[in-house]
Amino acid sequence: MSTVRTAHDVPASVPAGSLALGVYLMLLAVVFYVPFALSPLAQQNDVFMTNLYLGLGAFTAGSVLVAVDAAREAAHKPWLTAMLGTLAGVVAFAGVTAFFYGTQTFAGGAPVMAGYTALLLALGVFAGARGSHLIGRSRALLVGLSGGGLITLYYALLGGQYYDAYGLATYLPRFVDGQTSGLALLLGVGVFFLARFWVRRP
Repeated sequence: MSTVRTAHDVPASVPAGSLALGVYLMLLAVVFYVPFALSPLAQQNDVFMTNLYLGLGAFTAGSVLVAVDAAREAAHKPWLTAMLGTLAGVVAFAGVTAFFYGTQTFAGGAPVMAGYTALLLALGVFAGARGSHLIGRSRALLVGLSGGGLITLYYALLGGQYYDAYGLATYLPRFVDGQTSGLALLLGVGVFFLARFWVRRP
């Protein structure tokens, strides 16, 4: 038996899990790159390599998820689809260039990533701002932002701490250790499924 869908129902086609996960991953990348902006010495310490590669991977994956979602919503706006494609290409080029030319290019990574994230999300919201789609996308964004806030709080308070040869904590920023990586992964899974569950609710 088919059911009648009201105007307030969220369409099942809304890819809430992917959007929420994409937002979460992009925010995660910004958080992981903050140490490079806080301390130039972080770029010269191997202990921050996890921040570097996990952050780059998370940002690339998150950008793809959010851009694909926004492009799907912007199918009726060719100019917006072209803009999203251009942005994705610029980020891919910048990421590959930075990867091959060393960590000195990552000092300003966090603010650039944050700006790109905000721009991409704004375009995505504009593309999907219609009817019941807006409800689902708003819920997905809230879940992704909440997940990013939780990992930020944990990382700031309990992230890896670098100690000197005498066992004393140094002034270097916190780095991504195994516990932080594990929690980030679990939160990502939770964000994906929580968003899907919430959007299915009327």
